[in-house]
Formats: sequence, C-alpha cells, structure tokens
Amino acid sequence: MYDSFADELIKIAGFKEKWERGAEARRNALIGAAIGLPVGTALGALKGNKRFGAVVGGLLGAHGGLMYTMQQAGRRAMQKKKTAAADFAKGLPSKGVARKIPQTSGGEWNMNIQLHEAQRAGKHWDMRFEDPKRPVAYSWAVPKAQMPAEIGDKVLAVRQPDHRASYMGWSGDLETGYGAGTVKSEFHEPVPIKETNAGKIKFEQDGKSYTLHRTGSKKNWLLRRTG
Repeated sequence: MYDSFADELIKIAGFKEKWERGAEARRNALIGAAIGLPVGTALGALKGNKRFGAVVGGLLGAHGGLMYTMQQAGRRAMQKKKTAAADFAKGLPSKGVARKIPQTSGGEWNMNIQLHEAQRAGKHWDMRFEDPKRPVAYSWAVPKAQMPAEIGDKVLAVRQPDHRASYMGWSGDLETGYGAGTVKSEFHEPVPIKETNAGKIKFEQDGKSYTLHRTGSKKNWLLRRTG
C-alpha cells in the first residue's frame, strides 16, 4: 500500500521532474522534507502507522519545497522581464536630467511624437527632439496630444527628463514604473530647425512653423504655431 501510494504521489506531483531542476530546488525539497517528516510521523502515530505518516509527510514537505522554488523562480523571471522592458521602454538615463538645449541655427533634427496612454497621467503626447551632436532626446509631455491648429494658437508642453536617442520611434507597452501604459510612435522624421537655445526651439513640420518656448517656469513650456 505504501509503495503504490508513494509512487502515485510522485507521479501526480511531478516530483522527479521538479527534483532535477537545480540545487535550489533540491535544497528547498530537503528543507521541506525535514519539516514534513516529524509532522507526518506524529500524524501517522495517531493512525497507528508512523512509517507511513513519515513518508507521506516527507514527500508532501519536499513537494512543497519544490513548488516554493518554482514559484520564486517564476516571480524572479517575471520581475526581470518587467524590469528589462521598463528600462528599455522608459529610455531614461540613470539620473533623469533635463539638459540645457544648445544654441544652433539651421539644419535638421529628428523629431518624434509618441502617443502615450499612461495609467497615471492619462492620454498625452510625448514630443522629442534628438540632438544631432549627442545621443540625447530632449522631451516634453503635451497634455492635449495635438499641435496648435491656427497661427497664434498654443498648447502646454511640460519639459521631461531627457531620454536616450535610441528611444525615438519606439512603440510598445510599459508594464511598470515611470510612464506605465501604452506608447505608439505617430511621427518620426527629420524636421527643419530655424533656431534653438536654452529656452526655445523654432522648427517646421508639414510646411507649418512652430515655436516651442519656455515660460517663467523651468518645466512649463508653450508650443505655439507661428506660420
């Protein structure tokens, strides 16, 4: 009776397969067995069969240790996946700094508009300009998620930490952390630059002229259509 019961328990639990999955699994299985053995012995004594109780208790304890190992391994794998996705998708340098925009005139800069449906901040645009001389994307959040329609119209643009240039054009899901939500790249092309400095970017897009300029606040900028 004991042999058949033990074989059936091992078969149902997948004990042999789990046992072969590494040192951590074997260690936790032995710890579980050490805990389950005296418990099973005590319970078996109540039923008049200490040996049977010890074996069953040991097996159940070992199986519990193996299941705990698999659960922990699964959590670590999921966390690693989320962290990797978040680290890439955020595109943020380690310190999250908004650098001073250099003074230039003429030329082209890569511009990127990403529709960002964030869990906390809600739907908005992320507007970015890539510095042609270093791998940095100057970034703003545009709450209205639209360009100003008429000459003189303006919309708020909130300066964000610089992102890596490699993040330009990215689409995907941010599963956790900063900006968690869904990102879709809607525009990613070079645009003519008329002028840039620490508080201004004058550019053209689709034949229209715009100025992105800082207000009295360091973070709050305005995106204005000028032509």
